[in-house]
Formats: sequence, C-alpha cells, structure tokens
Amino acid sequence: MTKSPENWKLLHELTAAFGPSGQEDEARRLIADTAAPYADEIREDTLGSLIVLRRGAAGAAPARRVMVCAHMDEIGVMVTHIDEDGFLRFAPVGGFNAARLEGQRLRFQSGLTAVLARQFIEPDRDKTENRRYYLDTGLSPAEIAARGVGIGDMAVFAAEMTETGGTVSGKALDNRIGCFILLEALRRVQSKHDLYFVFSAQEEVGLRGAKTAAHALEPDRAYIVDATIADDIPRNPVITLRLGRGPAVKVMDRSIVVAPARREEVAALAEAAGLPFQWEIISRGGTDAGPVHLSRAGVPTAGIAVPVRYIHSPAETAAKSDIIMARDLVVRCLEADA
Repeated sequence: MTKSPENWKLLHELTAAFGPSGQEDEARRLIADTAAPYADEIREDTLGSLIVLRRGAAGAAPARRVMVCAHMDEIGVMVTHIDEDGFLRFAPVGGFNAARLEGQRLRFQSGLTAVLARQFIEPDRDKTENRRYYLDTGLSPAEIAARGVGIGDMAVFAAEMTETGGTVSGKALDNRIGCFILLEALRRVQSKHDLYFVFSAQEEVGLRGAKTAAHALEPDRAYIVDATIADDIPRNPVITLRLGRGPAVKVMDRSIVVAPARREEVAALAEAAGLPFQWEIISRGGTDAGPVHLSRAGVPTAGIAVPVRYIHSPAETAAKSDIIMARDLVVRCLEADA
C-alpha cells in the first residue's frame, strides 16, 4: 500500500475551512490553490462547483472523459430571526439534527461563535412539540450586527480536527475527506484519460452541484467519493461498516443502484492491489452518485466511501488507513484502461 502523507496538515486545513451549502467560497479557494500545480485547467461553474481538469497523457489512445467527484459543502444552520434579547432562531442547512447537538458551539464566517441551546420545556407539555432550539452568542442584537451577523447568515460547527493514533476526528469530514482524497489522487495519478476532478457544491441540500456539473461535462464514466456511516459501535447487533477495514464500495443507496459490472470492476481493482474493502448498502440517504448516473442519457457510475462514525456531528471520526486505502483505490480506478 502507498505510504500515507507525512502529516495530515491538508486535511486539517480542509476541515477548518468554512463552507456550508451554498457558501463554499473559503473551501473552494483552498482546494483551487492546492490543485493548481497539478491541473491543466481550473474553473468554477454557475452553481459554485470547482472543476479541475487533468488532461490525458500526450500521444495516448483516444481518451475517455472521466469524472471523479467529491462534495465540498458541510452541514450548518442559517439565521432566520434575532429576538430582542439577542437569541438567534435558525433553519437547518442539510442534515443538521439539533436534538442531538444541544450544547455544541457553532461559528459564523465572521468569527462570532454561539452555543446551541433548547428553550424551556414545561414538564406537562408533550416533548415533541417543544423541540425549539436557538443560538446564544451572549450578545445584544446591536452587538451581533456589529460582529457581522444577520438574517440569512450561516454557521457551522466550531471544532478543530484532532488526531488520535490511527484516527482523525472533527467537523466536516463529510466530505472534506473526499476532497482530500481527490487532491491526493490528483498529485499521483497518471492516466491516458481526461480526468475531471469535481468538487461539488450544495450536496447536503439536495445533490445539486454534481447534477449540473455532470450535465455540462458529459462524462463517459464517473466515480463518486464520499463519507458513509460506520455503525461499529457497542451493542449494535448488526454491524455493516467498520473503521479500519478499508473503504466501502457502493452497491446501493436511496439515490442509486450501482450496476453490478461497475461495482465488480472497482472490487477487482481493489483485490488486484491488495486493498481490503467493504460493501456499502444503505437504505436511507443518497450521494452525488444519484444525479450523476442519471445525467443526460446516463453515466456508468461507481461509488467509493470512507466509513465515518458520528456523521453530521462536530466529532466525525474516521480511520487514517481507510482514507489512504480509498485514495489508492481511486488512483487505481482512474488509471485503469477498462
């Protein structure tokens, strides 16, 4: 297996970058700057997705247009109301579950932080009717405005990535892990094909950026790289995906049933390289594979994912070995002639 990076500085930077759905500017700039030395062309499309072209080797046989995609947006919240006491009401941006996140800190792009809290619940009231949450900055409305925060502004988790032995943990591993893998692959891959590395926008709010990117690029085939749910937790009677057992090769989710030939092709490449892998079958949620494989007349699409515990939390946790093996598998796929 290819050696891992000397350090994980790039993944630290990617996860730290502010980039909720529709406001991915900071993450996009970092990705573009990192990709620039290895790219033949970089452009931003109308929806904000970043498209990085690596042309096929000169003199090679007629090449395919291959799209490899990872979404760069993260979940968050949007301010909808600020009351007279300075408490901020909000709407979720993506799969943000306030009931699981009470007491967590969030950060606005201006740097202002806030605590997620739940309003008072009367003991005799039905709990399902009282799940009303707010953000508390400790400031007055005027002070909040002076700090550059108003209606329509977004906040994301205020959490730094940490390394603990063989794992990494922090916010936005879904899906800055995928962005990291694409950037690492971009530095290493040698292919006769024209490779389009797509860092898609607005995946968390409806798989949007990948849809328009695929429509414009008209790829001959596509690979979607994402995070997926690791359920190897205590007392779970049926564990489907574990940390440290290799990347997950997609079979099905709510947005796609992967063609058997495509998933077996990826599996064969993994086996030939001595890379362990797991099968991913999930009954809820989808990825950019959904809109991409339905683009125009259809695109043969495969999915590769890194198992992540505590997904959509400030402490998403993944195994370093799974990330590196996923990177190596992506490189194998992009270099394959089949």
